[in-house]
Amino acid sequence: MLKKFIAVILFALTILLVVPLSSAFAYTGGILEGNLMYNGKSGDTTSQTNGTKNMTDGNLSTSSTLSYSGGYNTSWALITVSTIDSYQLKMNYLSVPTNAIYLKFYDISDNELYSTNVLNGSGVKVNIAPVPNVKKVVLINTNASNGAYIYEFDIFVAAATLPPTVPLRLSAVGGNAKVDLNWTSVQGATSYNIKRSTIAGGPYTNIGLNVAMTTYTDTTVTNGTKYYYILTAVNDGGESANSQEVSATPQVPPPSAPTNLTATTVNNQVYLTWDSVTNATYYVLERSTNAGGPYSSIYNSVTSTTYTDLNLTNGTYYYVVHAVNSGGVSGNSNEASATIQLDPQLKITIAEEKVKVGQEVIANVSLKNVSNIYAEDFSVGFDKNLFDYVGFEQVPGYKVYNTPVANQNGVVRFIVSSQGQQYGITGEKTFVKLKLKAKAPGTGKVDALKCRIADIDKEFDLTEQSCGEDSVVIEGFQDVNKSGEYTLVDLAIDAYYYGQLASNADPVKYNVNQAGDEYVADDDLVFIVNQMLANANYASNK
Repeated sequence: MLKKFIAVILFALTILLVVPLSSAFAYTGGILEGNLMYNGKSGDTTSQTNGTKNMTDGNLSTSSTLSYSGGYNTSWALITVSTIDSYQLKMNYLSVPTNAIYLKFYDISDNELYSTNVLNGSGVKVNIAPVPNVKKVVLINTNASNGAYIYEFDIFVAAATLPPTVPLRLSAVGGNAKVDLNWTSVQGATSYNIKRSTIAGGPYTNIGLNVAMTTYTDTTVTNGTKYYYILTAVNDGGESANSQEVSATPQVPPPSAPTNLTATTVNNQVYLTWDSVTNATYYVLERSTNAGGPYSSIYNSVTSTTYTDLNLTNGTYYYVVHAVNSGGVSGNSNEASATIQLDPQLKITIAEEKVKVGQEVIANVSLKNVSNIYAEDFSVGFDKNLFDYVGFEQVPGYKVYNTPVANQNGVVRFIVSSQGQQYGITGEKTFVKLKLKAKAPGTGKVDALKCRIADIDKEFDLTEQSCGEDSVVIEGFQDVNKSGEYTLVDLAIDAYYYGQLASNADPVKYNVNQAGDEYVADDDLVFIVNQMLANANYASNK
């Protein structure tokens, strides 16, 4: 039994002698493996002298000493630019405090990227947060009294990183000369790139690179222009695909509501004024006959802060004003009101300016500046030398209840009433039409002489100044062929154009329109015959 145990021991010793110590304690897989480490004095990491592989050869029986007393307290190496995520160090601290040995990484411009106390020198791999862009690796002993033996040292490149996924939920909200962007954080992304275009679908221009947050405000915009945005996420593995496209249009904010609106009655008009609003382009005025509305627009583009509302009838009017710019419309201003109280009027209106002898004349009779009037008693006078009274024409909803007859002075009295609540007269309304016939040349006047009106509570008389009048010029007749008298030839000419438009005849030679009608018809021929019979100078055919 003892012989067998001794044989096993001898076999193990043989293996140890045959297999090198370095193989038993090999450090592999790092980027320093087998590379030179340069030893420097007093922190020198630039002089490429005193190179050694003792700490990168994978052999634990070799070492380098970091010691001020030995002259070299620094060891460093250059590597291909890499991202480092772990290191492995086998060392003997001797009498050096464990917090005296530092590991540092530098970039290509010699900017320090990473620094840590090497607290674990047992040879176990230590993981660290990935450090990108590492070009130089440095070990340094900061203790001036004691040294340390470095048996093996290596660093390891981080595993390849995949580009991040596409950012989600990108939103864009336009403001005043800005667009606010927001999105959801992407796992593994270290930054974001923001791209913009004024055309849907691009091409896009980078406006924000390496943005660390998940919000961004674009202030390089012009109000009124629509902008399109996409977003990418970035990490060491690269850039993600584009996010979905979003758009926004920056705008100036809508103006505030106007203040201090006032309404003043001046000469039966309403004068409005209000305070100017900053950033307002123009104003919109609205009016109602009810307090609080609803309102209707009366003017849409007032550029000053005053306005005069014209052509109003009796009543109280309520006004509001809005301010407008490219960003929208403000709310209502304060409401202002004014009351119009005009004298009631009985109006006479003749549409024609000129008529000919023999033509019928219509004089419209209307009330104006009244409210809820249901009955009228009035008289109208006319010049009996120029007109003959023909009668009247009733207006639907209103009825003449007396029998109007012209007296010897050319005065006709009418008593009229509405026929239902809906026909009460408010504002201005024609309620009957007087019919006269022109019989002699001159200026014929039709005059409202007096008028009494009534609502359902009271009656009252209009002043003489409130009873109006109108006139028409009556032109004398002219025979058809312009010879100066009516003869059978005139009748023949109109007979030739019978049924045609009067304008078909040559107006220089003929006046075929004798009755004032558009067409040549029986009334023209009757008029000519009557003028022939009335012409004492024209010899009859007896």
